[in-house]
Amino acid sequence: MKKKLALAVLMGAVLTCTGTISACSTTENSENSEVTEEKEDTSEVQGESATEIEYPDELEELEMMATVVLGETSGISGSGIELLEENTYSIIAGGVYEFSGTLEDGMIFINTEDTVEIRLNGASITNSTGPVIYGENSKDLYISTVEGTTNILQDGTNYETDEAGEAIGKGTIFSNDDIYFLGAGSLTVNGNYKHAICS
Repeated sequence: MKKKLALAVLMGAVLTCTGTISACSTTENSENSEVTEEKEDTSEVQGESATEIEYPDELEELEMMATVVLGETSGISGSGIELLEENTYSIIAGGVYEFSGTLEDGMIFINTEDTVEIRLNGASITNSTGPVIYGENSKDLYISTVEGTTNILQDGTNYETDEAGEAIGKGTIFSNDDIYFLGAGSLTVNGNYKHAICS
Protein backbone atom coordinates (compact mmCIF):
# COMPACT_ATOMS: atom_id res chain seq x y z
CA MET A 1 0.00 0.00 0.00
CA LYS A 2 1.36 3.37 -1.00
CA LYS A 3 1.98 5.71 1.90
CA LYS A 4 1.07 9.39 1.94
CA LEU A 5 2.87 12.34 3.39
CA ALA A 6 0.29 15.09 3.21
CA LEU A 7 1.27 18.66 4.01
CA ALA A 8 -2.24 19.74 4.85
CA VAL A 9 -1.92 23.26 6.19
CA LEU A 10 -5.17 24.90 7.24
CA MET A 11 -5.82 28.62 7.32
CA GLY A 12 -3.28 30.37 9.52
CA ALA A 13 -1.02 27.37 9.96
CA VAL A 14 2.73 27.60 9.43
CA LEU A 15 5.04 24.62 8.85
CA THR A 16 8.77 25.34 8.67
CA CYS A 17 11.25 22.58 7.85
CA THR A 18 15.02 22.58 7.86
CA GLY A 19 16.19 19.40 6.18
CA THR A 20 14.17 17.31 3.77
CA ILE A 21 10.54 16.37 3.42
CA SER A 22 10.43 12.89 1.98
CA ALA A 23 8.24 9.93 1.18
CA CYS A 24 11.07 7.61 2.08
CA SER A 25 9.82 4.42 0.46
CA THR A 26 8.27 5.73 -2.74
CA THR A 27 8.33 8.58 -5.24
CA GLU A 28 5.27 7.40 -7.18
CA ASN A 29 2.63 10.10 -7.56
CA SER A 30 -1.04 9.51 -8.36
CA GLU A 31 -3.38 12.09 -9.90
CA ASN A 32 -4.32 13.51 -6.49
CA SER A 33 -1.14 12.41 -4.78
CA GLU A 34 0.02 13.87 -1.49
CA VAL A 35 3.45 12.26 -1.74
CA THR A 36 6.45 14.50 -2.25
CA GLU A 37 9.77 13.40 -3.65
CA GLU A 38 12.77 13.96 -1.43
CA LYS A 39 13.87 17.56 -1.54
CA GLU A 40 15.45 20.15 0.68
CA ASP A 41 12.90 22.49 2.20
CA THR A 42 13.82 25.42 4.41
CA SER A 43 10.74 27.47 3.61
CA GLU A 44 7.52 28.23 5.42
CA VAL A 45 4.26 26.77 4.13
CA GLN A 46 1.32 29.00 4.96
CA GLY A 47 -2.22 29.38 3.72
CA GLU A 48 -5.49 27.59 3.32
CA SER A 49 -4.06 24.37 1.94
CA ALA A 50 -0.80 23.00 0.62
CA THR A 51 -2.61 20.08 -1.00
CA GLU A 52 -6.31 19.64 -1.60
CA ILE A 53 -7.34 16.72 0.58
CA GLU A 54 -10.48 15.72 2.40
CA TYR A 55 -10.05 14.74 6.02
CA PRO A 56 -11.74 11.46 6.91
CA ASP A 57 -14.59 11.40 9.39
CA GLU A 58 -12.37 9.41 11.75
CA LEU A 59 -10.56 12.61 12.75
CA GLU A 60 -13.70 14.16 14.23
CA GLU A 61 -14.55 10.89 15.95
CA LEU A 62 -11.24 10.54 17.76
CA GLU A 63 -11.49 10.49 21.55
CA MET A 64 -9.37 12.80 23.70
CA MET A 65 -7.16 10.28 25.51
CA ALA A 66 -4.53 12.22 27.45
CA THR A 67 -2.76 15.51 28.04
CA VAL A 68 0.98 15.45 28.68
CA VAL A 69 2.94 18.25 30.34
CA LEU A 70 6.64 18.02 29.54
CA GLY A 71 9.49 19.35 31.66
CA GLU A 72 10.61 19.23 35.28
CA THR A 73 7.01 19.09 36.50
CA SER A 74 5.97 16.62 33.82
CA GLY A 75 2.80 14.64 34.15
CA ILE A 76 0.26 12.55 32.25
CA SER A 77 -3.47 13.03 32.67
CA GLY A 78 -5.46 10.32 30.93
CA SER A 79 -4.86 6.88 29.46
CA GLY A 80 -3.42 5.13 26.41
CA ILE A 81 0.10 6.47 26.99
CA GLU A 82 2.94 5.65 29.35
CA LEU A 83 6.33 7.09 30.15
CA LEU A 84 9.13 4.61 29.56
CA GLU A 85 12.81 4.90 30.32
CA GLU A 86 14.92 7.55 28.63
CA ASN A 87 12.07 10.08 28.29
CA THR A 88 10.09 8.00 25.79
CA TYR A 89 6.33 8.51 25.78
CA SER A 90 4.72 5.38 24.34
CA ILE A 91 1.23 5.64 22.82
CA ILE A 92 -0.51 2.27 22.74
CA ALA A 93 -4.12 3.22 21.91
CA GLY A 94 -5.80 5.33 19.27
CA GLY A 95 -7.09 8.83 20.04
CA VAL A 96 -5.89 12.38 20.66
CA TYR A 97 -2.82 13.13 22.79
CA GLU A 98 -1.93 16.73 23.61
CA PHE A 99 1.65 17.72 24.47
CA SER A 100 2.91 20.99 25.98
CA GLY A 101 6.16 22.10 27.58
CA THR A 102 9.81 21.28 26.93
CA LEU A 103 11.47 17.87 26.64
CA GLU A 104 15.18 17.29 26.01
CA ASP A 105 16.40 13.98 24.57
CA GLY A 106 12.93 12.48 24.43
CA MET A 107 10.62 10.76 21.98
CA ILE A 108 6.93 10.22 21.28
CA PHE A 109 6.57 6.60 20.16
CA ILE A 110 3.35 5.35 18.54
CA ASN A 111 2.46 1.66 18.34
CA THR A 112 -1.24 0.94 17.85
CA GLU A 113 -3.55 -0.39 15.14
CA ASP A 114 -5.74 2.72 15.41
CA THR A 115 -5.56 6.35 14.26
CA VAL A 116 -3.60 8.77 16.44
CA GLU A 117 -3.56 12.57 16.59
CA ILE A 118 -0.55 14.24 18.22
CA ARG A 119 -1.71 17.70 19.26
CA LEU A 120 1.11 20.15 19.94
CA ASN A 121 0.19 22.95 22.32
CA GLY A 122 3.39 24.95 22.78
CA ALA A 123 5.76 21.96 22.73
CA SER A 124 9.54 22.05 22.27
CA ILE A 125 11.07 18.59 21.94
CA THR A 126 14.57 17.46 21.02
CA ASN A 127 16.12 14.03 20.61
CA SER A 128 19.85 13.83 19.98
CA THR A 129 19.83 10.09 19.16
CA GLY A 130 16.68 9.52 17.11
CA PRO A 131 13.31 10.81 15.91
CA VAL A 132 11.21 13.12 18.05
CA ILE A 133 7.98 11.52 16.79
CA TYR A 134 8.33 7.88 15.74
CA GLY A 135 5.29 6.16 14.25
CA GLU A 136 6.19 2.50 14.48
CA ASN A 137 2.60 1.51 13.74
CA SER A 138 -0.76 3.27 13.39
CA LYS A 139 -3.69 3.39 10.99
CA ASP A 140 -3.04 7.07 10.27
CA LEU A 141 -0.95 9.65 12.10
CA TYR A 142 -2.19 13.25 12.42
CA ILE A 143 0.05 15.99 13.81
CA SER A 144 -1.83 19.15 14.71
CA THR A 145 -0.94 22.48 16.28
CA VAL A 146 -3.09 24.59 18.61
CA GLU A 147 -3.90 28.07 17.33
CA GLY A 148 -1.50 30.75 18.53
CA THR A 149 1.19 28.32 19.71
CA THR A 150 4.79 27.87 18.59
CA ASN A 151 6.09 24.31 18.44
CA ILE A 152 9.65 23.16 17.69
CA LEU A 153 10.91 19.62 17.02
CA GLN A 154 14.60 18.80 16.44
CA ASP A 155 16.69 15.66 16.12
CA GLY A 156 20.47 15.12 16.36
CA THR A 157 23.16 14.18 13.88
CA ASN A 158 23.58 10.56 15.00
CA TYR A 159 20.85 7.97 15.56
CA GLU A 160 20.86 4.88 17.73
CA THR A 161 20.90 1.62 15.76
CA ASP A 162 19.07 -1.69 16.05
CA GLU A 163 20.61 -5.16 16.25
CA ALA A 164 21.14 -5.17 12.49
CA GLY A 165 23.05 -1.90 12.66
CA GLU A 166 20.27 0.10 11.00
CA ALA A 167 19.37 3.54 12.31
CA ILE A 168 16.14 3.64 14.32
CA GLY A 169 14.08 6.02 12.21
CA LYS A 170 15.01 8.30 9.34
CA GLY A 171 13.92 11.78 10.39
CA THR A 172 12.73 14.12 13.12
CA ILE A 173 9.16 13.08 12.34
CA PHE A 174 9.17 9.52 11.04
CA SER A 175 6.28 7.13 10.45
CA ASN A 176 5.83 3.78 8.75
CA ASP A 177 2.28 4.90 7.94
CA ASP A 178 0.51 7.96 6.53
CA ILE A 179 1.17 11.36 8.12
CA TYR A 180 -1.17 14.36 7.94
CA PHE A 181 -0.45 17.87 9.25
CA LEU A 182 -3.11 20.35 10.31
CA GLY A 183 -3.87 23.11 12.77
CA ALA A 184 -3.64 26.87 13.18
CA GLY A 185 -0.38 27.06 15.12
CA SER A 186 3.27 27.19 14.09
CA LEU A 187 5.42 24.08 13.72
CA THR A 188 9.17 24.15 13.07
CA VAL A 189 10.85 20.82 12.28
CA ASN A 190 14.66 20.77 12.19
CA GLY A 191 16.21 17.68 10.60
CA ASN A 192 19.91 17.21 11.31
CA TYR A 193 20.33 13.49 10.58
CA LYS A 194 18.61 12.80 7.26
CA HIS A 195 15.10 14.18 6.97
CA ALA A 196 12.91 16.66 8.78
CA ILE A 197 9.78 14.67 7.89
CA CYS A 198 9.76 11.16 6.48
CA SER A 199 7.03 8.63 5.76
